[in-house]
Amino acid sequence: MFAALSDGTKIEPLNAFKAIQDRLAKAQRKLARKAKFSTNCKKQKAKITHLHMRAANARKDFLQKLSTDLAKSHSVIKIEKLQIQNMTRSAKGTVDRPGTNVKAKSRLNRSILDQGWGMFATMLHYKLAERGGKLVYVDPAYTSQTCAECHVTDKASRIDQARFICVHCGHEDSADINGARNIHQARALAGEPPKRIPGSPTL
Repeated sequence: MFAALSDGTKIEPLNAFKAIQDRLAKAQRKLARKAKFSTNCKKQKAKITHLHMRAANARKDFLQKLSTDLAKSHSVIKIEKLQIQNMTRSAKGTVDRPGTNVKAKSRLNRSILDQGWGMFATMLHYKLAERGGKLVYVDPAYTSQTCAECHVTDKASRIDQARFICVHCGHEDSADINGARNIHQARALAGEPPKRIPGSPTL
């Protein structure tokens, strides 16, 4: 899932890179068989570059349209202040201290980067500002483990990646929607959330 809104809306991801992954792998295998610096090698590199550009353009178009729609319908949008650089740090480690689950971490890193969350936040920021709105960052700590109904934090309530069942009050919801509601209710990192602009909801 690309994003979940506090009103229960779920936004599915585009996964632009995943859509070209098989073709890209095939193209890269062909490149490996070409003589270096040959004309055919250059042509194959151009095909690979073209595939990357197609994915990047599709991702940008998806993010542009979504950020425009949200900026038009909301005056204040709250999102988690995610440390994307840390989240996508290589799992390979060093010779002395090799990483663990390297392949799984690499797949996760590709998936995170494929979403374009950093670019999306930048787009939301300037599009909201153009309309007199504001993008607010909140601390992501415990948003996935806190019940949006009774506000008790317990990691046991996060049943799995998809489900949240509060072990204290019994509240059940999609884990992503429950987290979105917590973000909606959270204070901004730099203090109180900004005042609402009349006639437009928060996200």
